[in-house]
Amino acid sequence: DLSKVTKIIRECQAMHIAILPPDVNESTTVFVATSKGIRFAMTAVKGVGEGVVEAIVIERKANGPFVSLYEFIKRIDTHKVGKKVIECLIEAGAFDFSDWSRAELIACVEPMYQVAQKEQKESERGELNFFSLIEDEDARFAHPPQVKPLTKMQILRREKELLGFYLTGHPLDDVKDLLQKLSCVTLEQIDNLDNGTICRAGFVIESVSIRLANRTGRKFAILTIGDSDIRFELPIWSDIFDEKGHLLVENQLIYAVLQVDKEEGSQKRLQCRWLDDLTKADETMIQECDLAYDKARMQAKMSSLRKSRPKQGKEPKKEKKKEEAMHTLILKLNAKEVRLSHILELRKIFREQSGPSAVELEFWSEERQVGKVSIESTYGVELTAKLKNLLEEHPAIIDILTKSG
Repeated sequence: DLSKVTKIIRECQAMHIAILPPDVNESTTVFVATSKGIRFAMTAVKGVGEGVVEAIVIERKANGPFVSLYEFIKRIDTHKVGKKVIECLIEAGAFDFSDWSRAELIACVEPMYQVAQKEQKESERGELNFFSLIEDEDARFAHPPQVKPLTKMQILRREKELLGFYLTGHPLDDVKDLLQKLSCVTLEQIDNLDNGTICRAGFVIESVSIRLANRTGRKFAILTIGDSDIRFELPIWSDIFDEKGHLLVENQLIYAVLQVDKEEGSQKRLQCRWLDDLTKADETMIQECDLAYDKARMQAKMSSLRKSRPKQGKEPKKEKKKEEAMHTLILKLNAKEVRLSHILELRKIFREQSGPSAVELEFWSEERQVGKVSIESTYGVELTAKLKNLLEEHPAIIDILTKSG
């Protein structure tokens, strides 16, 4: 049960108790306390059943600890413990007591298993192989084979697949200096930031859920992100998904601009304003991030100013309609960022919030107005709180104003 395992690990981390990979010489069907920390249960490894672990523990108790992979395979009942299970145990770290690397161990599973299985079958039939008397199979596996070593990322990814966690390290370990250079905050620091704060962050994608928006049918994603002990859920809405969806895969390192989004009394959430591949960070990407960061800060500031404006008292419905008819809604758009999809979204909002007030679109670039469009009267709107909320969430809008007459 991954949720139970997660709880155990979180409690140990909170108490600064080390979580150790499974080990065929120490692990059982449950998590075990050792002098070095809490040893992972072998049954918590994906693909390793309770019967397999019991067979390993029985052999270990009867004849002592295992000294090598080859001795383990020779001693274990190959009818109960298959090659695939042994490979999973190796990749989870259960044979890290050996001097061999995980890549070297995996490369030898097949030949070792064949020899051991053959000897077990001969023993069961009461046969004696003459050549086994003169051939020293143990010497054949005395030295590790020449194989291409696994990268740290390959090892960690496989641990994550088999255990549900990175145990012997974290994908961000090797980029800590880069994250500092990029002015990134940690997710733990984000947890203490005020609502509306814009920040840069680096993290790894731990899980991805792709979904379809009911209203538009466009794809978006819900990510689980982490940087060591802290995890957040992060929605990636359609505009960013359409451009960066190829990066939204498990174990991908991400560089992002995030905004703290926490309503009073609710759990802290994050919104993504920009993201890219952290492993490819260069000066061009840093400049793009800085622009996105500045834009997000400007939008957050404008949104805060709009929310802080005093609300006018309610008036009778007829008088309100009459007053609205004399107002024009002005939307300032970022000329560099606006796309056709943004205009189509605005058209849909205008249709759903139709009313007597006229609409004008102003296009701005570098604090200068570069264009203006008056929307035809059939797309007039009713100035309501709902309309305001919809427009405030629109990514291309810089500011929302109204004018009389």
